[in-house]
Amino acid sequence: MTHPYINDVSLVGRLSGAVECKDLPSGDTVVEWRVVVERPPDDRYRRQKVVDTIQCVSYDERFRDLTADWRHGDLVEVRGAIRRRFWRTGSGVPASRYDIEVREVDLVAVAPDPGGIGVAGPP
Repeated sequence: MTHPYINDVSLVGRLSGAVECKDLPSGDTVVEWRVVVERPPDDRYRRQKVVDTIQCVSYDERFRDLTADWRHGDLVEVRGAIRRRFWRTGSGVPASRYDIEVREVDLVAVAPDPGGIGVAGPP
């Protein structure tokens, strides 16, 4: 190792919402999605489930096709680095956020089809 710093993140969680692909003015494409990760139980929250929602992004176009059929509730594994993004809002106010810049991603399990829940099949 050439330096003492490590910025390596690994998450396994449920996809929250749809994957979005945006074409940027630069001609690049950004692929974005959110992963909901449940925190370990903690007595401070009195049996309440506590989660974190983590924004994930990639500027690698191969993720556009790889994530195209993902849907809300799918279980995914994400590996990458945490980044802080800076920009100015439309009114010129500085803003920032942290997200995970994804290097690798895997679909671990597909969410149950919500259309099939509680529906009886043919006799």
